[in-house]
Amino acid sequence: MIHNMKRLLTGLLISCVTATACFAQDIHFTQYTSGPMLLNPALTASWKDLQLTIQQKQQWQTVKGYSTSGLSFEIKASRFNWKKIEHMTANYKKKLMQGLAFGVNVYSDKAGDASMRTTNFNLGIAYHLRIDDFNAISAGLLGGAIQSSVSPDKLRWNNQYTPSGYDPTIYPNENIDASRVTPDFGAGLLYTFGKVQKTITSSNETTFHVGLSVMHLNKPDQAFLYGGDPLTRRFIIHSGATLGITNTNISLCPSLVFMAQGKQHETTAGMLFRFEMKESSKITGFIKGSYFTAGAYYRYKDAFSPYVGFQFSAYSIGLSYDVNTSGLTTMTKGKGGIEISLRIYNPNAYTYQNK
Repeated sequence: MIHNMKRLLTGLLISCVTATACFAQDIHFTQYTSGPMLLNPALTASWKDLQLTIQQKQQWQTVKGYSTSGLSFEIKASRFNWKKIEHMTANYKKKLMQGLAFGVNVYSDKAGDASMRTTNFNLGIAYHLRIDDFNAISAGLLGGAIQSSVSPDKLRWNNQYTPSGYDPTIYPNENIDASRVTPDFGAGLLYTFGKVQKTITSSNETTFHVGLSVMHLNKPDQAFLYGGDPLTRRFIIHSGATLGITNTNISLCPSLVFMAQGKQHETTAGMLFRFEMKESSKITGFIKGSYFTAGAYYRYKDAFSPYVGFQFSAYSIGLSYDVNTSGLTTMTKGKGGIEISLRIYNPNAYTYQNK
């Protein structure tokens, strides 16, 4: 009896949170590196000339939790520069990109018995500045709108409960703004270090980045009822690296993200192992490489998420699954949710050319 009552109370709590305060969970994914603009606008096209990303996540479906979809597109506006290789009269090496980059993303989130839906639309702009051949700093801005809606007829109100029980025919007499649109802005900074030493038998790559971003700078009003409920700014610190193991085809890819929004905090750490299955050609780029990635993410006091991914040429697919470890385990039965990401980007162009 006590166990059933606990499950009932937990379920009621989840329903209340989902129906009335869904904004408390900003749209985010376990595979946070797949949606860079959502993490930091300074990441817009930071490593790819052009990239299209599609994401889908199902979370807490046993309690009618979140269903989140995302689509983003990023492109660099500047062209590559070429640097003459020392002691080589006619050979040039492609320098890393610097200049402007642009992006657009659309994310949609639906949750709860009241079918609360949140749709974010944003335009992003970033500038990447090369300090030297290995170091770069970037700054980005994000601007757009949040459209939110709810189905009031699916909600239950205090005055609908009578001594005889719940009566859905009673008009709730609540002034609900069932659909609203509010502007939303964000900004971020990024530092990147990158060094790649390619040989015939290995690719000893060392890259590192660390960034800081602030979302909801203008604190958009999120209230459906009466108004005056500003969305708290979200502060994000993130870092990641790719560490090639010398003279092997294996790279370690650790990452860490910390988010703070009001009194809420979230820390997620990841460790992925990337295996080069097929080596790309070093000079012409005609032969495309392929990679297999496996590892896991851990969201502190919330979920453990195994991950597998495969990349070939201009295509990459990732699959993860959240195994719930928080206090919601009683209701979710440990079932967090499945997430899939698909990325399409410009193929790895050749590094060298003979002028």
